[in-house]
Amino acid sequence: MSSVHIFGNPVDVVESYAYLGSEIHSTGSSFPEVRRLIGLTKSCFNLLNRGIWHSSISLCTKVQLCHTYSQPVLLYGSETWALTQALQDKVDAFDQVRRLQFFGHAARMYVSIDITRALKVSIRGLIKDWRRPPGRPNHTWLRTLEADFQPLNLGLNSARKYTQDREHWKHLVETAKHHLGGCT
Repeated sequence: MSSVHIFGNPVDVVESYAYLGSEIHSTGSSFPEVRRLIGLTKSCFNLLNRGIWHSSISLCTKVQLCHTYSQPVLLYGSETWALTQALQDKVDAFDQVRRLQFFGHAARMYVSIDITRALKVSIRGLIKDWRRPPGRPNHTWLRTLEADFQPLNLGLNSARKYTQDREHWKHLVETAKHHLGGCT
């Protein structure tokens, strides 16, 4: 390890260092920092997951808690990242895998739970004489999922059926993860 002198004081030259909670690398790449934050976000989500999913809190509140506690961890310091297409793809892959995992969780819930019933009705489609209001259609969570399933050659209905076999669904999510270049 070498050092330089600044105003007569020796300063070590290092590969990386922590500054305000972010890891700064000599290469200028943000890739190691994003990988570290994805790992922290996963552990934060898993810690949160243990306590809330088996509680009596409403699903809407559970989802809000997950977003409130995990997104800031992932996005901390993101305004300083040297964003490349590869880095953007890695963050997008992480988001997509989380969506697929949540879809599997929601689709396997008991039929009596509101979200499962709403999911079934949304996937099955709307009644024949329903007319869409004028204007651009909203970009909904289900439309985002449809785009996520497209490279896997799946529609929403067949994906919902796959979720009932947990091992098959886990394998499908792993396939999607590898197809996207992984998100570890």
